[in-house]
Amino acid sequence: FYFEKNGIAVFKKIFSYKIINQALKEINKVEIKKTHDKHIVYDLNSKIKYIKDIDSYYPYFKKFLNSKILKEASYLLGEDCYFVNMGLHSKTGPESTFTPPHQDNFYWSRKPANALTAYIAITEQKIKNGAICYLLGSHKKGVLKHRKSSVRGFSSYIDSPNLNKKKFYSPELKSGDVVFHHCNVVHKANPNQYSGLKNSRKSLAIVIYGVSTIEDKKLRNRY
Repeated sequence: FYFEKNGIAVFKKIFSYKIINQALKEINKVEIKKTHDKHIVYDLNSKIKYIKDIDSYYPYFKKFLNSKILKEASYLLGEDCYFVNMGLHSKTGPESTFTPPHQDNFYWSRKPANALTAYIAITEQKIKNGAICYLLGSHKKGVLKHRKSSVRGFSSYIDSPNLNKKKFYSPELKSGDVVFHHCNVVHKANPNQYSGLKNSRKSLAIVIYGVSTIEDKKLRNRY
């Protein structure tokens, strides 16, 4: 009921400290190498902001594609579902860029809109280090108008003065917690106000589709 009403559902301690700690080590290896592969997007401060399909390039992350995640997603969507892709999202230091308000389904173009993201906290998440923020209940309004964005890693965003007046909700997450959010719920994130890798905000975002959903060609054309 909470997911249907608000568009998000928070599950605590889904992943163990052991899995999370090893994930951090694997991410640190990539950050130290400073490779400039096409699947890695760097922020303005030259720190990693986004790694697309991280599980394809770094096999360890396949551990997060487990039956428990699918089971919870299936329960929330009310049907069988499947994994689509996984990405790493990171914000390090006050020079990190913000995440503009957007809806995932503007990019995905699914109908019916029976899809979600399993957002996994790798590090502790709070407002000051750029935690994700949701406009609760916004998934009920369908896909809103987006425009082209100049922010790295995000091609489009919602440009609405009224949206800035709305109160967003940001769940405080510990390492291993998971937020499932509906593909139409509006969300954003501020820059990280802390300095150094120790206080970086890292998370995995797993895209999951219900088996009934197909591509909406009208939405795809808008994108």
